[in-house]
Amino acid sequence: MCTKERPLGCQHSCPLACHPDKCPPCKQRLRMRCHCNTQVIYSDCQTFTNANDEQKEKIKSCGKPCSKKVNSRKLISK
Repeated sequence: MCTKERPLGCQHSCPLACHPDKCPPCKQRLRMRCHCNTQVIYSDCQTFTNANDEQKEKIKSCGKPCSKKVNSRKLISK
């Protein structure tokens, strides 16, 4: 089993046996709650761990009306 460190934030093991090259990107799915805690959001581990803070906020948004405040920043889609 591969024992190389995974990218920061990834808690999944590399699926390959011991190997010399870089590990493949993590294909596991993350299950998390949206900001208002009403919807379950799924994201690829690789997508979420490689995202910056603003992108993570967008990933965790269900896009529905919410009574809770999301940070002090507005989420603007570009």
